[in-house]
Amino acid sequence: MMSLKLIFAVLAIAVFVNSQEVSPPPPPAPTTQPPPPPSATTECDNPIDLAFIVDSSSSVGADNFQLIKDFVYEIINGLNISETETRVTLARYNNWVDSRFFFNTHFDKSAMLDAVSNMPYYGRGTKTAQALHVVTSHHLQKYNGWREGVDAYPTVVIVLTDGRTKDFQDLGRFSRALKAKATRVIAIGVGDGAYADELVTIATAPSSE
Repeated sequence: MMSLKLIFAVLAIAVFVNSQEVSPPPPPAPTTQPPPPPSATTECDNPIDLAFIVDSSSSVGADNFQLIKDFVYEIINGLNISETETRVTLARYNNWVDSRFFFNTHFDKSAMLDAVSNMPYYGRGTKTAQALHVVTSHHLQKYNGWREGVDAYPTVVIVLTDGRTKDFQDLGRFSRALKAKATRVIAIGVGDGAYADELVTIATAPSSE
């Protein structure tokens, strides 16, 4: 079984996904090589509340969006999904935010993986700050299955974006609001032109562990 600390170590590496170096179905290949995400045969036995915020803007492009979906699929496939174990929520965004499912929508892994596989790509605009705000104010809520204040269930948020947001003026304050609720926020840059400054603004500081 893969420990929670190792899951964090895998996910916390700042990576830039180069679509020229990656072909599906594996998750996006980083420019520096972290350990691979957990697979279906190596499941994490430490429950977490895991939120994905997925950029489907035109600058990401359909090919990179498919790589994002492959990455999310493989991460989920390596987790023990149930009401009492790991819960997952996902929001897809461009110039508006689409809440695909909440923490209490899917307790069955197969249904959750189907929802990821069937997630469509709509390329238009990028409002990352708005997406962070929606996840903070709607997804990270008890009525949507978030286990707030329960020490046994850390909250990990993974943001996958090319960092070309149109609402940069709001990114700082909405990032701070998200980090006030989440245990860890990980920002992963997609494509060659990912904006590192935005990723740094979104993510929590690297762990000292």
